Amino acid sequence: MDFGQLNWFQQMKTHYFVFVLALIIAGCSPSKFDRAKAKTLLDAHLSQSDITEIRFTDSGFKQAQEDQLIDTKRGQLLTSYSITDKGMDILGDLIGSRNLNTLTKERLMPKSKVGERIASIDGIADAGNGQKLVEFTTCFIFPANTSSEASRYLYTGRKGVAAFALYDDGWRIVRAQF
Repeated sequence: MDFGQLNWFQQMKTHYFVFVLALIIAGCSPSKFDRAKAKTLLDAHLSQSDITEIRFTDSGFKQAQEDQLIDTKRGQLLTSYSITDKGMDILGDLIGSRNLNTLTKERLMPKSKVGERIASIDGIADAGNGQKLVEFTTCFIFPANTSSEASRYLYTGRKGVAAFALYDDGWRIVRAQF
């Protein structure tokens, strides 16, 4: 083997090593943004607050009335709504009061902490200016003793969109809406 061929072989090995090293470093870059990174950041964002109201689904309030979970009393000026005993069996561990506000009857105030986490990342788009736009779906974390039947009547999550920007220390949420 000629000395010139050996030198060429050594150079190719060095170039290959540098190429592989660059791929590894690029893969570990804080600028990498994917569904896993979006989910991690959104879960951290959602864990900082609790859900303050739970809503009946579009058909859930009417279904709850038909299933006799909600009692309706019509007055001359106002109609009042309250949760029945059957309704308290299903919703009672989630809500604190039998009475529903007449104007916001389709919203329940939870009596204990209701959390929220990411159920799915539905899509990521380039928003320009180096930002990413992420569509996502959440799921609520009801107290452990909440009846599974509650999901027949209530929303169990929501859809949202968040914008992310790359800072010197990594990606951050700059705006989120539901």
